[in-house]
Amino acid sequence: MNKPAATAPGLPATAALAPAARALADALPCAWLRLGTDGRILDAARPAERLVGAAPGSLVGRPFDELLTLAARVVYQTHLLPLLQLAGHTAELNLALRLPGGHSLDVLFYSSRRDDGSFEVLLAPIRQRRRIEDELLRVKRAADQAPMMVFQLLCDAGEPLRFPYASQSVRELYGCTPEAAAESAEAVLGALLPASREQLRATLAEGARSGQPCRVQLQCAAAVGHGTAVHEFVATPRAMAGGVVLWHGYAADVTERLRLEREAHDRSAAEQSARVRKAFLARASHELRTPLNAILGFAQLLGRDGGAGLRPDQQQALGVLQSAGRHMLSLVNRLLDLSRAETEGPAPVLQPLALRAELEAALEGLRPQAAERGIALHGPAAGRDATVLADALSLRQLLTNLLSNAVKYNRPGGRLELDWAPGSPGRLRVTVADTGVGLSDAQRAHLFEPFNRLGAEASATEGTGLGLVLARQLARSMGSDIAVESMRGVGSRFSFELQQAEATSLPAPGLGAAAVQASVQGTVLYVEDNEVNVLLMRALLALRPGVRLVTATSGAEAEALLDAPGAAQPALLLLDLNLPDTHGHELLQRLRRRPALERVPAVLVTAAVEEAIDEPAATEALGFAERWIKPLEVEATLAALDRLLA
Repeated sequence: MNKPAATAPGLPATAALAPAARALADALPCAWLRLGTDGRILDAARPAERLVGAAPGSLVGRPFDELLTLAARVVYQTHLLPLLQLAGHTAELNLALRLPGGHSLDVLFYSSRRDDGSFEVLLAPIRQRRRIEDELLRVKRAADQAPMMVFQLLCDAGEPLRFPYASQSVRELYGCTPEAAAESAEAVLGALLPASREQLRATLAEGARSGQPCRVQLQCAAAVGHGTAVHEFVATPRAMAGGVVLWHGYAADVTERLRLEREAHDRSAAEQSARVRKAFLARASHELRTPLNAILGFAQLLGRDGGAGLRPDQQQALGVLQSAGRHMLSLVNRLLDLSRAETEGPAPVLQPLALRAELEAALEGLRPQAAERGIALHGPAAGRDATVLADALSLRQLLTNLLSNAVKYNRPGGRLELDWAPGSPGRLRVTVADTGVGLSDAQRAHLFEPFNRLGAEASATEGTGLGLVLARQLARSMGSDIAVESMRGVGSRFSFELQQAEATSLPAPGLGAAAVQASVQGTVLYVEDNEVNVLLMRALLALRPGVRLVTATSGAEAEALLDAPGAAQPALLLLDLNLPDTHGHELLQRLRRRPALERVPAVLVTAAVEEAIDEPAATEALGFAERWIKPLEVEATLAALDRLLA
């Protein structure tokens, strides 16, 4: 390409149109022409022909001023052409092209002279320029309204950093004006903490060397208020002549975004931890309940009728065995209950309950523990009753926890009272009062902290520090809370409220226990792979002479027994949940396909505490009439057996 004598601002020098150059000229967004010294068109690219509606090749040889309107032709002949011939180039000038149909088009005229004396011309429609300017203005407005600082950062060796362009958000982010940032980048960088400032400089140096974009988070003193903010700096470098690097990018305050991400991560981690903890506790509970079933089951059988036939020392040892076993079971239950309460579980089922019966049942369960310490138990006065809306299991566990604490931390020979009175409108307040040592203000402040026994861990009193934590969670699940009143040396009062309900009639009395026991008979099929559990069930059912026990260790063995010639069809099915070859409810589904077993009651006998079977409704949905949790309570199991076989 011949180098022009001069080049107008914004007008690139164009070589003689070799094929490659021709292709480039045809692809330009503006029109390229070459004029002779007399003003005739020597060459024209396709955009010029399209601009004036001319056929390909038809512009060559025509005077350029034929393309102009009359007014523009006068300006061209009297001013523009003489100036072009004299100076060799023109700056940006406005002309109007004549278009077919009597229309016109305003264009910007740029020109420069070549070494051969001809002139290169570029024609750019003013409307296109205005469109570009409008688009640039729109982009600038959008950048100024964005919550981030959009910028250009100029890095020139030997010169201080500066931001040739910074959007208006620089004011809020860094407390300076765009003009100040254009003078020196220190107006912006000064807001960064020293370590982050050096980190940014090192990142820019590495990016200039590699040509790679950068993304870095920087600590920044908050422009408004106090504290420290985190700004994300994202930019892409462009190498310029003379070793200059121009960065294009943005800087944004990501403090809140990072906080939300941390919270989301923490929530996710906490949920995962809760799931793992719950799964572990459920598994641990199952593994501990299985041996406890044997320990407590046989201990109960030995202790029937007051341990008749045992020597006094054996009776004492049996008492210790039962006490230790029940304490261990209590630990297992409380850990599992706490895990359930900490995670989202099924909502409690509120139903009308006879309050007096619930309180008396709870007291009855505490009598052996209270008798050991000489604690006098006092329940509601005779002749009183009320009906409340509560979840039966939650209420019983709540009462058990409060009463157990009132016995354990009472003084020897003390007193415990359980009663109710009117509470807030439409509610009854249940109160557990003891005559223990009482609590200080400091102790009450930490009363509901998990595993905090308030100094009792150094005493001989057994406990975990979980009873009251769980009690509060159970109360809250029923729309209440636990209130505490206590005085050192006098005692403590724990209370909670329940919604009062319409009185309901009590079930009619049934057959006496002796009559039921005498009538109980039939075959029971027990599918269980643990030998010790089978031995316990065999010993338990030996107390019902009319009942015949048939056992199997797997689903396949159970079906083989049923298919044996002359096999008696069971009147009751007892199925473990986790069998070697199948799942308990899958086995039940297969058994139900046998016409003789279609309506036979089935009981799930398990140490597992899975959510799928955790509620009575869920157990029934699997096809079981009820669920017996190991370790089995001998008397409760016999009562259920009598009921199911009667």
